[in-house]
Amino acid sequence: RVRRLAGAGALPTATLEDAERAVAVARAQKEAADARDAAASDEVVELRLAEAAVAQAQAAVAGAEARLARTTIRAPHDGRVLVRMVEPGDTVRAGDVLFELAADGATELVIEPDERNLAWLRVGQAAKASADAFPADVFDATVSYVAPAVDPSRGSIEVRLLVPDPPAYLRPDMTVSVDLEVAAKDDVIAIPSDAIRRDGDRPFIFVVDGRRVRRQPVAVGLSGEGYSEIVDGLEPGARIVLATPLALEDGDRIRPIEREP
Repeated sequence: RVRRLAGAGALPTATLEDAERAVAVARAQKEAADARDAAASDEVVELRLAEAAVAQAQAAVAGAEARLARTTIRAPHDGRVLVRMVEPGDTVRAGDVLFELAADGATELVIEPDERNLAWLRVGQAAKASADAFPADVFDATVSYVAPAVDPSRGSIEVRLLVPDPPAYLRPDMTVSVDLEVAAKDDVIAIPSDAIRRDGDRPFIFVVDGRRVRRQPVAVGLSGEGYSEIVDGLEPGARIVLATPLALEDGDRIRPIEREP
């Protein structure tokens, strides 16, 4: 329009030139803005591509770490290796036993008494234990666990005992003997347990009668720490035959040798 007006002589030529310069400047500014928009759009695309590459790399790292973790076997607790079943380079499968460990922590004994003794067992029960390798050294223990079910194949029940002050010689898998305190009585007749013989399920002892022995059936009560209660069949003060390798019969002649209780 300015050009038409200038051609018709309605506007000065200078005004036409000013208008044309303004149009050129505006057109250049638009082209610059379009170029900036295009560059910004390219930068956004590149940023999105870079972010996707980072996410993919992070996923690859996580996958590699997971695979690496599966190649490391960790013990469920601190302890000492007792037996190693594999060697470096061996192929193993899920569920294979690789090591046997003795766990650090409290010392525990495991016994499996007959299920007929279940009525006498309870958590917190005091006990005395000794290792078969050191029978004269008796140490304290306490029942900490009684299994909720009986082993049907063996007719026994698992019982665990904690040892608050274990002797230094105690080792995993050692054989121990345990006496549980199920009851206590005063003023009873008690004799060494190894003096009691059995004829099937019928207990008896040999009583000294002059210079002969007499077979005497007895009823046995509580037992523990090497002694057994005799509830019937033995009078106080009677002399009995203690454990002996000799095979005795009722009425055999003997030469008694007294032993202090």
